[in-house]
Amino acid sequence: MRSLVFLVCCLVFDLTQANDQCWCTDSDMTMLKAPTHSAITVDVLTSGSCLNTSQFEHHGPWIQIKTTEKSGFVHHANGVNLKDCPYAGLLKRATCPSHCMDHCCVRAGTHHYHTSDHAGHGCDTCDSTCCDPVQTSQHGGHTDNSEWSLYGDCSVTCGEGTQTRYCTNHCNHDTQYEIRVCREQDCPPEWSDWSPCSASCGGGHMVKHCLHYCHLDVNHPNGEIQTTCNTNPCPVDGQWSSWSSASCSVTCGTGTTIRHRTCTSPPPSNNGAYCSYSEHGSSMTVTCVEASCQSVNRCDKFGTIQALAEQNVTSQVHCPDRWNSGTENFVHTHCHNAPSDIKAWHQGESVLTDCMGSKVIQSFTPIGTFSQFGYEQGGHSGISGIFLSCTPRGFKMATKACDGGAEIIDIPHDTSAILSSDAIISNNPSSYYTIKW
Repeated sequence: MRSLVFLVCCLVFDLTQANDQCWCTDSDMTMLKAPTHSAITVDVLTSGSCLNTSQFEHHGPWIQIKTTEKSGFVHHANGVNLKDCPYAGLLKRATCPSHCMDHCCVRAGTHHYHTSDHAGHGCDTCDSTCCDPVQTSQHGGHTDNSEWSLYGDCSVTCGEGTQTRYCTNHCNHDTQYEIRVCREQDCPPEWSDWSPCSASCGGGHMVKHCLHYCHLDVNHPNGEIQTTCNTNPCPVDGQWSSWSSASCSVTCGTGTTIRHRTCTSPPPSNNGAYCSYSEHGSSMTVTCVEASCQSVNRCDKFGTIQALAEQNVTSQVHCPDRWNSGTENFVHTHCHNAPSDIKAWHQGESVLTDCMGSKVIQSFTPIGTFSQFGYEQGGHSGISGIFLSCTPRGFKMATKACDGGAEIIDIPHDTSAILSSDAIISNNPSSYYTIKW
């Protein structure tokens, strides 16, 4: 079936002015299902067709045709004319005598033709264009007195299909059936399957595209539908934070520091994995090197040992001032370059911390009691000596108080032990530090 595009004409006429006037076409006109140019085509109103006032209604620029043979809408075109209606039949050609339409037309192929086979009807005077090609014949033609069945159901439930009817009586040789185009309701748009989701989590989108009858879906004029998918949150694996900073275990020399980190940068969420345990995990111990300890190995090893060997303590020496033990003299005697002015003595590395950890303080290193106020003990003169070795509870040092003999003292020592003097000597190992000068 041919579909033509027609221009809106400015021809204005009264379609209901007289019963003997018909609306006639000068060219084929497309019949649409609805009064809009986007509607589907349902038939063609052929050139030369005429309608009387009972067969149509006027709706603005549109004509609604309502006959038993044709139904649909056509638009005014330049080929529209008012003509006399010489025949009472529906959709007859206005230029043909009635006997031509009634007795002299047969169907063949896609058109109707006149015939001279019917003597007595004057068919020789009929033009071949008088016959209305309303329907399509599949075999030959038939006379107007042929009897036909009703058209069967349309071959489709939507869109354009065909209907068939059969000749039941007075059939003309091989003319047995006729087929015509039929239109059912508009077919719904056909869509492709959904595309794969663009993301496995966190929200993606998927698309499907229109395949057929797309112009009927006014809600999706671009022929595409999108929807969200996989909106579940994505798993987040945990990551380690940066290592924390920590002070070195010594103030001079080589020591250790313990650094920590946490699985919080970011923490695992949405079933994400915990931080992987590498070589260090959440903590690690590293070596740290501070400034050189200036007092290391400054005491005379042999002189200290000889002084200890000469001790001959028979009784405890009484100190005139028990807080002023004079132990600094032992350091001055056996530690080279020890400043005579104790104000030049400075706090070094904690002896107890070293003994509990890295044990880097060497034997025969000068040590003494220090506080935030410098070399002292409890507001009094400090206690000093020479470091010998670490013990399970603290350490051993060599010293000499008041006029007593040189001796080895355990810090902390048994309070019931008898020392060479009654000097007050700090028994707290955490108060002793190496002496720097």
